[in-house]
This record gives sequence, C-alpha cells and structure tokens, in this order.
Amino acid sequence: MYDEVIDLLKAHEYFRGVSDVILGEIARFGTITNYDSAAVVHQLNDPLRSICFVLRGRLKTVRVDSRGDEHLFQMFERGDQYGMMLGGLGEPIPLRIFALEPSTILMLDHEKSMELTLLYPELRRQWLQSYARNLRRRFLEPAAGQAPKVIAMLHQSPTTRNLAQKIIGRLQGLGEAVSVLSDADSWRALPGLGFRSVLDGDRLIEVAEIRRQIAEWNQAKRIVVDITAAQNLDWAVLLRPADCALVFIRPNEIAAAIERLRALELASRGWRDKIAIVWVLEEGSGVVPVISELQNFASRQFKICESPLPHPWGMVHSTGMERLIHYLRGIKIGVALGPKRGVSLGLFNIYYSDWNGKGNPPVLNPPADSGDLLTTHLSVDLPMLFSGKQAKHSLFLNVHGNNLLDESYYSGMAVVGPAGTGVALGLPGPPRTVGLSLNLRY
Repeated sequence: MYDEVIDLLKAHEYFRGVSDVILGEIARFGTITNYDSAAVVHQLNDPLRSICFVLRGRLKTVRVDSRGDEHLFQMFERGDQYGMMLGGLGEPIPLRIFALEPSTILMLDHEKSMELTLLYPELRRQWLQSYARNLRRRFLEPAAGQAPKVIAMLHQSPTTRNLAQKIIGRLQGLGEAVSVLSDADSWRALPGLGFRSVLDGDRLIEVAEIRRQIAEWNQAKRIVVDITAAQNLDWAVLLRPADCALVFIRPNEIAAAIERLRALELASRGWRDKIAIVWVLEEGSGVVPVISELQNFASRQFKICESPLPHPWGMVHSTGMERLIHYLRGIKIGVALGPKRGVSLGLFNIYYSDWNGKGNPPVLNPPADSGDLLTTHLSVDLPMLFSGKQAKHSLFLNVHGNNLLDESYYSGMAVVGPAGTGVALGLPGPPRTVGLSLNLRY
C-alpha cells in the first residue's frame, strides 16, 4: 500500500518533483480512503479540517440551497485538492461532495500540513505554485485541460496490440492528445503521438523511470502504458497509478490471464473497479467463455470482433469498439426533463463525452447508472404536483428502474451444428427491477 501511495503522489500536481523523503512523510501522516462510485465523501455542513488531495477518480461538489435543491459547485479530478484554504477555518461548509467514479483521497490534517510546509520549503513552494496555477487555469484560462488520465493496456500476447492502437487512434480522432509508453515500436506509426519505449536494448527500463515519465507528460490528455505479459513486468506496478486498465484477452488465452489476475489480489487492493476485460474475437467467432470468476477481477467486459459477424449474430457485437470508447471518455448521456411542477425524469443509456466541468448541467441522480442497460429515475415532489406551489416541507416520490428493456449482457454463446452453423443465445443481464422510495425533505 505504501508503494502505491508514493506512485499516486508522484503523479499528483501538488507533489510533482517533491523528494521521496518528503513524500514518505506525507504518506506516513496522511489518511488514505477509497470511495465507491456515488459514495458521499463530505456530508452537508460537516466541518472541514483537512486538506484533501484527489489521487484517483472524480468528485462532484454541490451547493445545497435553503429549499434543499442541489446546484453544481465544482468538479474535482485527479491532481486537484480541496481544503487548503477552507480547511484552516475548521468550520462547517454548506457543500456535499460525492464520488462520480471509484476514487482515492489523501487527507492531511490542516495543522500538520502547515507544520510540514514550514519544515520543507520545497513542499511549500510546490503547493503555492500549484495553487496559483489552479487559480490561473480557473479564472484566466478557461480552456485549460485537466490532469491527464492514465490507462494501462495489458496484453496477454502481442496479437491484440493492433486493437489497442485502433482505440488510441479513435481517441486521437476525437481531439485527445495521447502519449504512450510501450514495449512495441509499432506505436511510432501513429501520427501526433508522444512515444517512449519501455525497453532499453533488450531490458526494461527501471520502474522509477516509468513513474518519472508519467509525471513529465502532464500536458497530455491521456497517458497510456502498453505492455505484454512476455516482459515479465509485475502488472501491479502499472495498475497503481492507472485511472483504468484494459486487459486484452483472446478466448484461447483465458487460462494464463486468469492466473495472472489472481496473483494481483485485486479485491484486497481495491483495483477491481478500474479494470475492464476486452475480449478480442477472431474472424467468424462471436463466442467467449463464460467464467464467473472474472467478476472478481473486473467491473466490466467488452467484446470486440476483428471482422463483422455473419447471420444469425446480427449487430450485437458491432458496437463493441464504440462502447469501449464511451467508457474511456467517461460521462453518461441521456435525457433529463424538468423539474416542471415538481416532476423530473432522467433516462440514461451509455457513458460518453468529456464534459469539462463548465456550465451548470441538471442535477441527475448518480445511482441511475447501469452501464449500457437502459435506466430511468423519476422524482416527484407530491405537494408541488397537486398544489402548483413550493411547500414548506416536500415529500418526494422516487422511482428508479434498472434494465428496462430486459437486455442481455452476453450474446456470445452459440450452439454449433452441422456445417458450422450457429444459433446465437443470450445470457440474461441483471434482472429488470423497479425501486420505489418516499423522501421527506424539511
């Protein structure tokens, strides 16, 4: 855990270039907390007495008005902090902060932080300069980018690297600046790509050099560390600083991949939520093995075919690449209606886009989220619905629907008959469910 914290600190803007001795002190005095998606990080009107550094993930901060309505206040991503100024007051703040995705936060007591800045001038200088740069970006450079996202692309064999390069090419086509660390020189063929080899002759460069290079590429939109199992590099070294990891597997490689994933002890390290399995299906095949153990290692699975599938497979796998791109770019899209006479409705299908935190989008219910399965959330202020006026006390009826179309997650099963014909079958996804709740708001 200590090594992981140091890696995350080195990639954080407020600790960039700070010596290992000081980082060790920070790790010793700080408190590391992991939050699941939609978890509350700071409750409304709780006192803030710490400086909180976002090491991984993304947070949303909302201001709550006198009627209890939430309004977007600020977004925090990896490389940001909150509490450096307000934490010195130690007073309650009328803000609620929750995690939009699995997040890791380092909390430092404000008094102890001030002692460290007096003791270490280089830390004081880095914090002040980082805070000043943040203010400049926020008020004088509204188009400035956020901290780069780090993706680990892990291959069981080199045969899946072509797909990885297509994915990055697609992201570049969407305007993203990408830099790549890889053991394959074939990446140099992609125009406009920052590249460095992780090989020095026939040997891997030092892990410390990989960390340093990730920290230096702070102007990129996305940093990719791409490597095959043949290099015998501990995948944990790459997973620690990564925001997400794609593990590319062909069906015939699953046994070796499972062994490697088991050795990482992903559940105990809290890394499962940032790992996705990418099944690479060969020409004419739409079948992947159904292995329940994979759910312990990865939160998502994608199936991508190297060529279009014939009848009767239909179009089920044809959107695999775009679904993966939507996942990497990170924000769900949908339709939000209302509030009108106290009624608001959200309808969601997929993750997409790259919202930069500007503007004031409607406040949507974070749990209305099921990946690629259609979900909805209906909220009705009953007194306002019937009276047309805002009541002193509101009674909200909430209806949450999951997997409304009763879609299937897996459509890659097949019963093979004479002459190689097949019948596509689907394994059911999560059951179609509807949840009902009543909330009284004072």
